[in-house]
This record gives sequence, C-alpha cells and structure tokens, in this order.
Amino acid sequence: MNYSYFIKYITLPHTFEELRTAPSARALTPLIFYLTDNCHHSAIVCALLALKGHFAALEESSDEPGINETRGYACEYVAWQFLTNLTERETIDFLLHEIQPPPPVSDRNSVSEHRHENSDAPINEETALLIEGRGSSYFATDNMNTSSMLSAARSDEFTAQFENLSALEIAAVSNSKKFLKQRPVQKIINGLWRVCMPLSCELFHLIL
Repeated sequence: MNYSYFIKYITLPHTFEELRTAPSARALTPLIFYLTDNCHHSAIVCALLALKGHFAALEESSDEPGINETRGYACEYVAWQFLTNLTERETIDFLLHEIQPPPPVSDRNSVSEHRHENSDAPINEETALLIEGRGSSYFATDNMNTSSMLSAARSDEFTAQFENLSALEIAAVSNSKKFLKQRPVQKIINGLWRVCMPLSCELFHLIL
C-alpha cells in the first residue's frame, strides 16, 4: 500500500464528514476504483487500516495540525468504500483476514531470485502484498534495492505491530472508529456477535 497517494492528495485538514464531500474525496475515487477492479489481495483492508494508525502517530508530532489526521480518515474512507463493492461473504473474508509474519529473509531472497528468473510469472492474491526485493513486507511502499535496507527494516518493524491481527482488530488498535461505524462493517460485527464468540470488549467499547 503506497501511502504517498494520501500524502499527495490530502493536503488540507478535514473532518471525516467533510472528507466525504470535499474535493479531496473526489481525488480518492480513482484509488477506490483501482483497488476494487484490480486489487484482490486479502490484506488490502488490513493495510489501509494500518496506515490509518501510521498517520495518527504522525499527527502527534506534526507541524501541520489536522492534515495527518485527515489522511488517516482518508484511509478509513477508502477501506469503507472498498467494502461497499464486495459481497457479504467477501466482506467477512477481508475483515477477518489476519496478517501473517513475513517469511525469513533467506526465504524472501529465494523468492526474489525465483521471481527475477521468472519475471513473467503472474502476481495474484496469493502473492504477499507488495513484496519487493530483499527488505519487503506487507506494507512496503516503494521498490527496494540494496541501498534501501534501512527503510525496509523500518517497514518490517511497522508490519510486526500488526502480525496475527485481523482487519477488525487492526481497526480497533488504530482507533479507526469511523470505519467501524459504517454499515457494512457493523453488519458483520453484529453477525459475529450473534453467531460466534464475542469479540474483545475493547473493540465494542471503541464502537460505542
């Protein structure tokens, strides 16, 4: 998930409600269409909600109050709009998908070498999200090479915060309240509450 898209198009502070009607929201429309039409990776909602947490952390030390908060809202907005184009079964799958730890570096080197040798091999939803080169991770943002290993390490450290968490759990820990309150998400949460074991009390206190 390339967070530079949000940085490029979200340059003024807005509330979540304003973002839905502001010109910035229209700038997010191509991204929503692209993800809906071309991205079938099961971790895409996880990535968007993790980025929400990333922007929330940046907001705490930002010299431009409100902008990173708005970028976080934009991540929630895109994740929500992505879900509205899915069937209920697909929505459940995306919301309950858990981020798995990345493979050891030695395995990733082997995958990278194999992909280099088979550059025409298709990339699909079974391919780890945006794995690029030696220092890849689920939330890598640009192509990696040997001169960018420090950035890769930081990216892996960021990813590690969300390992073994589902998209719903990432929404809770990233304080994605706007996302959690949307109808398609609420519908799944209510269904889980009725049919399955209750989710953690922390999640439901966050929604209320």
